[in-house]
Amino acid sequence: AEAGYDTVAVLGSSALEVKMALDRGFRDYHDPGPQPPGGMFMLPAAEVTRRALDRVDARAQAGTADSPLFLFVHYYAPHMPWQFAPEELRRTFVDPAYDGYVDGSMPAVGRLTTARRQGTLRYGDARQARALYLAEVAYADQQVGVLLDGLSQRGLLDDTVVMVVSDHGEALDESATHPYTHGPSVALWDIHVPWIVRGYGPDNPIPD
Repeated sequence: AEAGYDTVAVLGSSALEVKMALDRGFRDYHDPGPQPPGGMFMLPAAEVTRRALDRVDARAQAGTADSPLFLFVHYYAPHMPWQFAPEELRRTFVDPAYDGYVDGSMPAVGRLTTARRQGTLRYGDARQARALYLAEVAYADQQVGVLLDGLSQRGLLDDTVVMVVSDHGEALDESATHPYTHGPSVALWDIHVPWIVRGYGPDNPIPD
């Protein structure tokens, strides 16, 4: 902000809500909270994308459309619950013959955790959990593409650096101590996260 950038943030969950003071320096910190009792708000990735592009479009009314833009978009997917991916994506990953309890909901993940810790986790249930997780990963990836397309259509990728990074990974059935979560661990599956940096401009055009 001090360097003259218009600073905009759009959040996908209350993990980064305003009361944590992470809005410092942002002109527009779009936090749809507050956090509900006993949980947190979490938005589907498509809704995060929609809100992000809406906030970008609103810069004209704020009088900041001509300023360089620092845009922070926070997707909560693929964090559990694994229930936001569209059905057509889910079908790509899940076994249509599966008839167990694993539906991606928080109670189902709790049952998976207990079974893994007790050594009673069934292969089919673990396989379904991984499939639902991968569907959420694909959903997040799809929506990053939608966001980039939207920014490109608005001329905002003509001279831009885009970074995609995660705060942590997620254990599935690898660890009996913290299965289906990340916990306080620094195991590889918790800290091995993507960090993609891509520059756009005259010498590095957007691919077709």
